[in-house]
Amino acid sequence: MADTPDALDAAGAASATEPDPSAAPPSAEALLRENRILDRRLRRFEANVRRLEEFQQSNANLLSGLLRDLEAERARSQRLLLNVLPQRIIDRLNAGETLIADRHEDATVLFSDFVGFTAISAELAPSVLVEELNALFRAFDAICDANGVEKIKTVGDAYLAVGGLEGSAEEGAAAIADTALGIADFAAIMAHGRITAVGYPDEIAAQLSNAYLGGAA
Repeated sequence: MADTPDALDAAGAASATEPDPSAAPPSAEALLRENRILDRRLRRFEANVRRLEEFQQSNANLLSGLLRDLEAERARSQRLLLNVLPQRIIDRLNAGETLIADRHEDATVLFSDFVGFTAISAELAPSVLVEELNALFRAFDAICDANGVEKIKTVGDAYLAVGGLEGSAEEGAAAIADTALGIADFAAIMAHGRITAVGYPDEIAAQLSNAYLGGAA
């Protein structure tokens, strides 16, 4: 039977790939030339791999920096929210609640306001005023936490907290009383210690002392 064209093509392709025993071996010059070509190709490949690795490292560094910035902004946002909302409300907002309105039948409210704050703020540099308020409100927060009282918000020099949202009404009232006494004690320390140490003019120190000692109610 005669060979088909496909069979002839396959035989020709096979013979083309097989080394010809009768062919002369490549010369040393041809081998060197081929080696140089392969070497250049290898160097280009290695360079491409290095560029890819550098690109991946650059992307990893960029991603790491973005994640750090995102975490810093998240922490900053959390601190700002805590200045105006209780932690449990923030947790509920983060959980997806959009309308939060709770009813409490019996609760005790603490409201603190500084006497003469408008006059004081007119005399003090803004940075000093903010520093003093921050120091006071951070201490108020710690006192509230220690007594199980929930800070509601701060507005200017006003500080609002509530007791009795959890537990009995009597426990809430006692916690608010302890918190008010703690705030008054801290205000006295601020008035007699920090104000003198900072070295305000006598008339400003007197106004601050009056505010710290007479402002909690």
